[in-house]
Amino acid sequence: MVSRAFVLAGGASTRFGSDKALHLLDGRPMVLHVAEALRAAKLDVTLIVRNQALAGLGLPLLEEPASEGFYPLRGLLLGLEVLEPEESAIFAPCDLPFIDSACVSSLAKATPPAVAFDGQRIHPLFGHFGADARARLLLHLEKQGSARAFAEAAERVVMPSQTLRNINHPADLDSV
Repeated sequence: MVSRAFVLAGGASTRFGSDKALHLLDGRPMVLHVAEALRAAKLDVTLIVRNQALAGLGLPLLEEPASEGFYPLRGLLLGLEVLEPEESAIFAPCDLPFIDSACVSSLAKATPPAVAFDGQRIHPLFGHFGADARARLLLHLEKQGSARAFAEAAERVVMPSQTLRNINHPADLDSV
């Protein structure tokens, strides 16, 4: 049974123009929308960050080494490294603020590796991964492979496309 979740909140936010994890949506930082969906699914949530800017949110942090470039799969690897050998966890990026506990529960029920799928494309960073994926991920990182390529063979868990709206620019929130 899955009991842990990690929110990937260590990106550079270059397209967004400021730290999107802290961008307010309905008066709360975007990262908290994601964390709340994970907690509503009864998971213990940890934020994977690049700095201590999110320390005041009241959630445990795992800090990525600052010496490495921005690459979301490094955050995934960091989360996998703290899991016990037979353990798995849910991972979600901080820029999917519309996910809900039903989406999270669907992923948790799937056998890892499993990723969200909106019927047209996979969402490789919103997924269920086991500790046993570490070695494969390390090899993938050495080749500088994409997150999409890493998750291509994962089970696809279909979810409503509106819950998987990725926020990369402030304008992406204009129609909310």
